[in-house]
Amino acid sequence: MALFAKTIAEQIGATYCDDWLIKTKNIKTLTKKNRQSRWESSKDAFTLNASNHRKFKHVLLVNDVITTGATIESCTRTLLQQKDVSVSVLTMAVVPEG
Repeated sequence: MALFAKTIAEQIGATYCDDWLIKTKNIKTLTKKNRQSRWESSKDAFTLNASNHRKFKHVLLVNDVITTGATIESCTRTLLQQKDVSVSVLTMAVVPEG
């Protein structure tokens, strides 16, 4: 996953940063949970790294697979706590519901 994100950053001339978000909850696999359970498990699962003083205006959040979007939503909500930042999402695959 990191190689994919690093390559994207290099290709678009962006800074790769993998230490801006910190996972604060040990979430067990979400693959067998429904959307509501996934959201409950992943909400408040991330925090901003207080020791990272970089300020970004636009963050490209890269994920391998989006199933229900619960993890992406949790990460995005956390990133948007930073003043004057916008967030875009890039993924390799999306699993359709059903």
